[in-house]
Amino acid sequence: MLAALPGPRTFIRLSVASLLLLGMLSASSISAQARAASPDSLYRWGQLHDQNGPLPHMPLHFKRLKMTVTTDAAGEFHLVVPMRRALRVSRDVIILKQSSLGLQELEVELFEAGPIDFRALTLSEQPSFGPLKEDNIEDVLGKDWRTQRQQEQQRKQKKP
Repeated sequence: MLAALPGPRTFIRLSVASLLLLGMLSASSISAQARAASPDSLYRWGQLHDQNGPLPHMPLHFKRLKMTVTTDAAGEFHLVVPMRRALRVSRDVIILKQSSLGLQELEVELFEAGPIDFRALTLSEQPSFGPLKEDNIEDVLGKDWRTQRQQEQQRKQKKP
């Protein structure tokens, strides 16, 4: 026994209903894109890398904005901040917590043009200060360090 085929009116109604449903779905995706591309937001992007290349899938925390973004497979990140919030902060510190040297920070201007370039240090680039020499100790402690040291020693000798 053959199943009864719907009549032409039923077919037209189903077609119109499916077109309306499809239109509503596409309109909701367009409105979601419009919300994401809101003109009252600040957009910043950049790349996290070290001497060996990009650092993928690393979390970067924006200290004052209290936001965290994660780099993609190419080490790039994107930040979208509501303009009201960005105007209050305007300058922030990006914190990289998972690095070979521990915590690393980069201060950024949120309204500066162009990408943010965060170059992380590696263990081979770790700064080494070495022993202090007499000729450069004044650069570290100041020019009056000898006088201050002598005064401290004299005070210690005067106390019983």
